[in-house]
Order: sequence, then structure tokens, then C-alpha cells
Amino acid sequence: DSNNEPAFHTHYPKSDIVIDFNTTEPVNDCFAFTKRTEAPVQLWERTRITDATVRTFNAYLGPSGGLRGYQGLTGHVSSGLAWYINGYMIPELFLKRGLTYTFKVRGGNNPHSPEHYHPLVITDDPQGGFDRLSDAKQSEIRVLAGVEFTRRGRPKPTAAGPLCLSRYPPNYDRRLDDNFSTFKKFNRSLLTECVDEPPALLEITPNITWPDTVYYNSFTHGNMGWKIHIVDSYTNLRHSGQSRLTVWSWPFACVLLPLLVLLAHPAKC
Repeated sequence: DSNNEPAFHTHYPKSDIVIDFNTTEPVNDCFAFTKRTEAPVQLWERTRITDATVRTFNAYLGPSGGLRGYQGLTGHVSSGLAWYINGYMIPELFLKRGLTYTFKVRGGNNPHSPEHYHPLVITDDPQGGFDRLSDAKQSEIRVLAGVEFTRRGRPKPTAAGPLCLSRYPPNYDRRLDDNFSTFKKFNRSLLTECVDEPPALLEITPNITWPDTVYYNSFTHGNMGWKIHIVDSYTNLRHSGQSRLTVWSWPFACVLLPLLVLLAHPAKC
């Protein structure tokens, strides 16, 4: 994938393949191992949390959801897990400068578990996996929250909480994720297990030095989180989201406006 990590194969035979090794005569029975569909995959709904009253975010882990989920929504190849925020897979968050927000992080706190150790970090890098990057690459990334540096200059995560994981049911084939038409249906099929310990807390207060777009991600693995939009006012956000302005080209307006006048004042016979 884009982080040079092994990725999951999304193309595979949908039924059993039978191979006959006992043929006496040479027979050309080659078959297409996979068949790519030409129709684009219908993505799951995009979630944006824009409520100005929401100041706390519960962050835990869950499956990334195939082509309809993380990969389709972000354009990045998933590592298999993704951040779930307040029950949604990788929602876009809208935070206001000057306000304080708290992330309750439950991404695993055992550094000896490579699969389930995911401290939460916020940087200006869309892909994440800060700990795996070279020193040169790390120096190009601005860390905004979730990492402190030791006296030797090594990064150390500060928001590693107990593991809370939504997982597949037993014997489930993850290649069937795309069969779910919505994230809600997919999420209902999962089983959630959480360690009974307090979460790690990550408090942030975006200020004027923060970029307009930053990203929440895993400290240890790439491609698990998504965007945080830093705004100056929720009022402007609501106006831009609710108002609809139709702009006509001038020749089209010249034809349409007289027609509207005629309809408003029909001629009397």
C-alpha cells in the first residue's frame, strides 16, 4: 500500500474452483481467477460531526469495512482496523479554535501487542503511523497532540488507553464487508468487547496556529483515521451547509427570466 505495508486482497473467486488433475488428454480449461466489476462501488454514508455542543469524543477500534468503508471514503488502503469516533467509522470532526475538546481513547495500551496497540495522535499528516517513519520523515510532520519527546528526542505517545474493539463474529469472512449496503447494518453485525479500565484522555485546544485541516490517527499504524476541520465559527459552517445558491449563466437567464414573468402574468384572451 502507500505505506509499503502488506494489504488485503479485494479481488478473489466468489465460488469454489475445481481443478481436475486426472485428465489423460491435454485440455485447455483455463478460467479467469477474478472478475472486476465495472460498476463503481456505492460507498457508505460520510459522517460529519458538526454539533457545537459536542466536546467529548469516544475513540475505539473496529474493522475498516472493505471498499465501501475506509478505503473508499479516504482513498487510502486500510490496515484492517479503523478509528470509530462516537460510534461512527472515521467521521470528519469540526472543532472550533479556542474551545477545549477531550478524546477518550481506547485503542490498546500494551506495546507488546503489535496488532492492538494504537495510541491516538493528531498531526498534519493524513496517513499516520508516526512511530514507523524515519527521522527525516518525522521531522517534516507537525505533531499537534498525543506525542511528547524524550530527552534523546525520541517520540513517546501520551494517549494509549485500554483496548475497546468491535470485531467480527466467529468464522466471519471479512471479504463479505461490501455486501452491507450501509455502515449502520455493518456495525450491527459486529461484537464489541472493551477492557474494564478508564480510558486515556487526550485534551486539545486548537488555536490560531493550527492548520485548517489536521488528522487523527494511530501512533503505530498508518491509515486508520481521518480529518479534523479547524474552524473559527460554527455559524459560518451552518450557513455554508444549509444555504443553496443556484447560479445561472447569463444567456440562460436571458431566456428564463422573461418566461417566469410571462407565467406570473399570463396574457388574457
